[in-house]
Amino acid sequence: ELNRGLELITVDEISVCSRCNVKFLCGGGCPATGYSMYGHRLDRNHLTCALNRHNAIEKLKMLDNRIHK
Repeated sequence: ELNRGLELITVDEISVCSRCNVKFLCGGGCPATGYSMYGHRLDRNHLTCALNRHNAIEKLKMLDNRIHK
C-alpha cells in the first residue's frame, strides 16, 4: 500500500505534460511531490513545471549552438 499511486507512468499519461514539447527532457517532475500535493501521480508539479520547461529549452539552445559552431 505504501507505493500505491506511485506506479510508473509516462509523461503522455499526465494531461498537461502530454502536450508539452519538452516532456521527454523534463519527465513530468518528481512523482513523490505530485503524490504529496494531489494524492495521485497523474498531475504535474505546478511549483517546478515552468522552471523545468525553461531549463530544458535553454539546454536545447546551448546544444544547438554547440552543434552549429
